[in-house]
Amino acid sequence: MTRSLLIAFLICSSFAMAQESEQLEKANKLYDRQFFLKALAEYDKYISESEGEVIAPETWLNIGDTRYSLDDKEGAIEAYKNAFDVQGYKMPRKHIHQYYDALRSQRGYGQADDLYVNYLKNTNQLKLMQEYEDESKSFTALAEGDTLYDVFGLDINSSFSDFGGTLKGNELIFSSSRNNTVNKIYERDETPYLSLYKATMVSPHSFKDVELFDEGLETPFHDASASFDPDGTTIYYASSYQKNERKKIFGKDKRNYFRIYKAVRNGSSYEKIEVPINGEDYSTGHPYTEDGKLLYFASDRPGGYGGVDIYVCDIRGNGTYSAPRNLGPTVNTPYDDYFPFVKNNMLYFSSKGHVGFGGIDIYTAELVGGKFINVKNMGAGINSKADDFAYREYDKGQGYISSNRAGGQGGDDIYAFEYRLRECWQYMKGTIVDSETKKPIENARVKLLGTEGEEIANLLTDANGRYDIKLECKVKALVSAFKKGFSEESRFVDMAEEPYKETRVVDFELDDLSEIIIVENDVEKIRIDPIHFDYDKYNINKTAAGQLQKVIDVMHDFPDMVIKIESHTDQRGSDTYNMALSGKRARSTQQYLFDKGISEDRIVSAKGFGESNPIYECPKGDCTEEEYHKNRRSDFIILSR
Repeated sequence: MTRSLLIAFLICSSFAMAQESEQLEKANKLYDRQFFLKALAEYDKYISESEGEVIAPETWLNIGDTRYSLDDKEGAIEAYKNAFDVQGYKMPRKHIHQYYDALRSQRGYGQADDLYVNYLKNTNQLKLMQEYEDESKSFTALAEGDTLYDVFGLDINSSFSDFGGTLKGNELIFSSSRNNTVNKIYERDETPYLSLYKATMVSPHSFKDVELFDEGLETPFHDASASFDPDGTTIYYASSYQKNERKKIFGKDKRNYFRIYKAVRNGSSYEKIEVPINGEDYSTGHPYTEDGKLLYFASDRPGGYGGVDIYVCDIRGNGTYSAPRNLGPTVNTPYDDYFPFVKNNMLYFSSKGHVGFGGIDIYTAELVGGKFINVKNMGAGINSKADDFAYREYDKGQGYISSNRAGGQGGDDIYAFEYRLRECWQYMKGTIVDSETKKPIENARVKLLGTEGEEIANLLTDANGRYDIKLECKVKALVSAFKKGFSEESRFVDMAEEPYKETRVVDFELDDLSEIIIVENDVEKIRIDPIHFDYDKYNINKTAAGQLQKVIDVMHDFPDMVIKIESHTDQRGSDTYNMALSGKRARSTQQYLFDKGISEDRIVSAKGFGESNPIYECPKGDCTEEEYHKNRRSDFIILSR
C-alpha cells in the first residue's frame, strides 16, 4: 500500500478506529507499565477486531516489544516486519535492534546482518557499521567452530525461573520464582516474584535440600542476584524498591525499580543496608565483588551508552563507596549489557549489543591498563540462540551459567559447564600499508617467532596487503612485518588460552625507504650517487667524501645496520691490475668510514671485483667516458638492519 493510499484509508476509517481506540488505549496503558502478558491479550483482541483495518506501525512496534519481552521471537519478527514495511529505516533504533536480535535468535544471521548494516548506513553511522562488520566476521569464524564446553542442567531446576548460581562453600545460592504459594505475582509476566535460595552440593552437577537462603532477608517482591565478599560474611543483592518491605515504591513513570542492598552477617542473622549508589528513577542491580574492594553492577541510569550499562565503584575501608564509573564503550553498547563477573583480570558479562547467536550472549573482556578491552563471544555451548547469562566460575573452566534454552525445565534454568579442550585454535589477521600513502603493500613478509626463537609462521601479504594466520591457543610470539625497501615493524602478541576462537587483528604501517634505500635484484643497497674514483686512483676525493657522508648518516639512522662494500673498476687496464685497484678502492672506502666513527663490526667486508661486473659492457672498448666513469663505483649492500 502506497503512503498516499494509506493516508486516505486512515481518513476514511477514522470513525471505526475511534470506536476501537478505547481497546487500544487499554492495551497501551498495560504496555507502558510493562504488564506484558495482560497487554498482549488486549493487543490480540484489538487486532482480531480490526481485521481488514490498517494497524498503525506504532501499534505493531508495541506488539513486537511485548512479544519480544515475553520471548516470543517469531511473533516479534512478524510484528516488527509489519512496522518496518511502513517505516523502513526510520524505525526507531531500539526496535531495529530487537527486530535484528529476534532474527538472529531464529538463525536468520544473513537477514539480520543486512538489516542492521543497512540501518547504520542509512543513518550515516559509518564508524559503527565498520565496527559491526569486523565483529560480525569474527563471529562467523566462531560460529563455524566446534563448542569447547559441555553443559549440564542442574537437578534443582524447577518449572519456574531459576538462575544465577553462586557457590558459597558447599552451598549454591541462586534466584528462583518457585515459591508460587507464598510470593506475590509479578505483573510483567504473571509469574511469582524472585527470592534467594540455597541448596547443598552433592557434586558440581547435583544439589539437594533446596530452601530459602535467609527468611530474614526475604521480601514479598523481587530479591535476586547474590554476590559475596571473599570471607562470605557480606552479601550484595538486588531487591525491588519498597517501603517497610511491604509496599513497592514507584518512580515518576509509575515503574518500580531495583536497588542494591548489602547485608552483613551478625551472629545468626543479617543486618541489611541500602548501598548508596541507587537512584529514584532507574534500576541498579546484578552486583558482584571479587575482592570486597570493587563492586561491579548494572544500571540503566542516565549518562550511559544506552539501555543497561555495567559500572564499577570502589568499596572503601570505612564503609563508603566511590562514585560509579562506567566501563566504557568497548564493553557497553547502545543496548543492554549486564550480569558482570570478574576473575583474574577477566570480565565475563552478558549483552544484547555485541554480535552473538541471538538473544543474550555471554562475552569476555580483558583488563589491560585499567580498561577492559578485546570483547569476545564465548562461543557455542556457553551460548545458544536463547538468552544466556549470569556466568559464574568456581574453578578454571568450570562454573555455572543460566539460560532459557530449549530442553530445560521451564523459564530460566541453571547449567553447570565444563571446558573440554579438543583442538583450540586462534586466528590472527591484519593489513600492511604504506605509512604515508596508506596503500596496501603486496608481498610484504610476516614472520612469527616464538619465545625460544623458533619460527611459527612465515608468509606474504596478498595484493590487498592482507594476511591471515591460524595459530594454536596460548601462542606467544614476536610478529614482524617487513619488505625490502620498507621499514621493519615488530610487536609481541599473546594469543588467548580461553576456550573459544578469537581473531586478533594486528595491522602494520611501514615507512617507504626508497629515498635512502634502493632494491636491485632483490638486494638492498644504500641509495647514494655513485662514488666515482679518479682514473687509476683509489683515494677518497672531495666528491666521494660528500657521498660517503650519506652512508654515514644512514648508518647512524639505523644503528643495527650491517653492510658490505663492493668496489668496481672500468674495463681499461688488465684484469689483474683492475682487481687490485678495486680492492684498494674498497678498503680505502671502508677505512674512511671507520675513521668517521662507524664501528668495525658493522662493515663485514670490503672487496674489489675489478671489471668483472660492469654496468655498461664495452666489448670493443667503445664505451663513452661517462659510461666508463659509472663503471668505476662502490656499492654499499645492506646485510641486515
